[in-house]
Amino acid sequence: MLLVGCFTPARAQNKILVKAGLNVSDMTTIGEKFTGYEFGAGYRVVIPHGFIVQPELQYRQSGSRLGDEAWRVGCVEIPLNFQWGVDLVAFRPFVQVSPFAGCNVYNKVKSSDGDNSEESVVTAARQSILHQTSDDLRPFEYGVSVGGGIDLLRVVQFAVNYGWVLSPVTDGELLTSGKPTFLQLSLSYIL
Repeated sequence: MLLVGCFTPARAQNKILVKAGLNVSDMTTIGEKFTGYEFGAGYRVVIPHGFIVQPELQYRQSGSRLGDEAWRVGCVEIPLNFQWGVDLVAFRPFVQVSPFAGCNVYNKVKSSDGDNSEESVVTAARQSILHQTSDDLRPFEYGVSVGGGIDLLRVVQFAVNYGWVLSPVTDGELLTSGKPTFLQLSLSYIL
């Protein structure tokens, strides 16, 4: 009975959260930085001494730009955020490390004028690079991100993460010289 009583206060602090934000991805070996978005939900498990484990299910859009074309990749991911912070009543600054794994569910190359045909106004060479990379996309990815943030009034969480995709992105040769990176800016509402 005493053991159950020890975990009751922590359980009362566990919360569900919903989040949305921006994702700036960098696949510099094939193009320019690309700004996408992310959204999802998670569950906060409060552990004593300032620790929180926060598993999430999120959709993250990343990609690359090359001239007038954009390669967009959508990935359903499960990040597992390990946070440590100091609760200062009105706010809680924290640092976190987040390993993640995901499944690519969207993969499209699109020109800025909306024309996806072979007769697009972009050059054939640029189109070939993005289409080859798009065709060779692997279905799964994994990686890690590090960052920090702040919880405000135990209701709103602002977080910034910098991450690395550690798995091979494509089966082709275009991304062999570097791994994609990303910067995430997110805002969560804690229910």
